[in-house]
Amino acid sequence: MREPQIEFIRGKLLVLLWREKRLSGSSTTVPESSGVYAIGHLKKCHGLEIYREYVYIGETKNLKRRLGEHLPTTEQNAGLRAHIQSNYETMICWYVPVDVDQARSIQDELIRLIQPRFNTVGI
Repeated sequence: MREPQIEFIRGKLLVLLWREKRLSGSSTTVPESSGVYAIGHLKKCHGLEIYREYVYIGETKNLKRRLGEHLPTTEQNAGLRAHIQSNYETMICWYVPVDVDQARSIQDELIRLIQPRFNTVGI
């Protein structure tokens, strides 16, 4: 599902097109560019989204490499690793390529608003 998300960063309007993939799926279509990503769960009923939970939000200089590090055996965040281990096949990753200069601001704003349970950075 691609849906536009509207964000204001330092008074500047950004329209971001988020891409979605299963965390357990191949990363061949994920770009090797900087960006922001969110890891979470999506529940549907008869094809209609009824619930979405974001458990971790990050930013990176290389989306493909970083998303490949969020595996049940290699995840460094202990709480997130345990969560991934028990929910790996159903976890979703949403990502959006953005300039490295914008990535940190977008990540910080999303963490502040959503407060994902496995982010440990100060908000």
